[in-house]
Amino acid sequence: MFVWANKNKYTGKFDKDLKCGQGTLECINGDKYVGLWAQDFQSGQGVLKQANGDSYTGEFQKSKRNGHGVLIKNGDRYEGTIISISNF
Repeated sequence: MFVWANKNKYTGKFDKDLKCGQGTLECINGDKYVGLWAQDFQSGQGVLKQANGDSYTGEFQKSKRNGHGVLIKNGDRYEGTIISISNF
């Protein structure tokens, strides 16, 4: 586990000090990402749950929601192809 000065914490693998493979990022604001990482980016399948209750389950590319997934925002559910939405 690695904890940054701002108290965000990451549990998972590193390769040359970059997050990679399966891992979990828990942010002090209550946001949480569980899924795959590549070269320090959320990349591949993952689940992002935000402190405000919004969530996304699906594909990520360079830490953006991008590809097939399910987005729940403000209680509304959207399923399909998501194109490049920033996470935080």
